[in-house]
Amino acid sequence: MEAQRLAEPGLVWPQCWIAAQVFELCQWIVLPRFGATPLYQGIGTQEIEAACRVLGVPRADRAETVAWVRMMANAAAPVLNERKT
Repeated sequence: MEAQRLAEPGLVWPQCWIAAQVFELCQWIVLPRFGATPLYQGIGTQEIEAACRVLGVPRADRAETVAWVRMMANAAAPVLNERKT
């Protein structure tokens, strides 16, 4: 199982595997900033819902999956928005 293989070196926890797949499938909302690097704002709810449907995430698991994806996006945004020198 792919989730187990990735969990061994600590890359993805097995319980987060579906959320990681949804996260990877989603497109970020990126705001242009003239004279500066773009601002990664986050991932829209519609984007997450669409990814859940495409991947066949059961309705009963979607609320938890959305929460995990939001947590991942909130953790990734500061890293993506760091100034590049």
